[in-house]
Amino acid sequence: MLCTFILAIAFHGVPGFVNIPAIHPTNLSALSAPFSMDLNFDQPMVMLMVYCMSDLSALETGNHLSCWQLIKHTVVPYIWSIPFIFIPGYLSGFILFDPYLTNILWIWIIHNFFLVCMAEEVFFRGCLQRAIQNGLTCYGVHNGLWAVILTSFLFGIVHFKGGFIYMGLAAIAGFVYGYVYYKTGKVVCAMIVHFGVNLLHFLLFTYPMAMAK
Repeated sequence: MLCTFILAIAFHGVPGFVNIPAIHPTNLSALSAPFSMDLNFDQPMVMLMVYCMSDLSALETGNHLSCWQLIKHTVVPYIWSIPFIFIPGYLSGFILFDPYLTNILWIWIIHNFFLVCMAEEVFFRGCLQRAIQNGLTCYGVHNGLWAVILTSFLFGIVHFKGGFIYMGLAAIAGFVYGYVYYKTGKVVCAMIVHFGVNLLHFLLFTYPMAMAK
């Protein structure tokens, strides 16, 4: 019931929230498809609900790593994610190399980290991936990578509005985020990598995708 309610919130299906338009439809560059952005205050409710229903330690998997190990298991997957995500996206024509700076960068950073990355990682990694792993363990499956794979598949599906290519790229990215959480046990590490991938996309490639030919 909780997951159903959370998904309803994520897809803006629960009334009572006023989402403020922050960026009206515009082309960020000559090669980019139109982009708009609302300040969606319903999606962060996912994060707040999980936080309020348990203490913050419930999001952790119990790994006791040193600071250096946490950095290594966060930075190395992020570096590897760049070719695995952006090369397929570029070869498919979904994105094009198009570096630029825009005056909406500051509002995009605030929105993307606090209202997108934090909420999605709390739900998909801190809540869903951990629940799937616990469920698989009950059936004798102790390899946490299966939970990473299943969660990344679901992460790709919920990005269906962007089309099949976007779903595939989101699934690849979701695997990276899930792997970081699997190795570190810290949902904040997955948040950082998630935001790093999104920021690289925003700064160096057509955002949110290339203009259809």
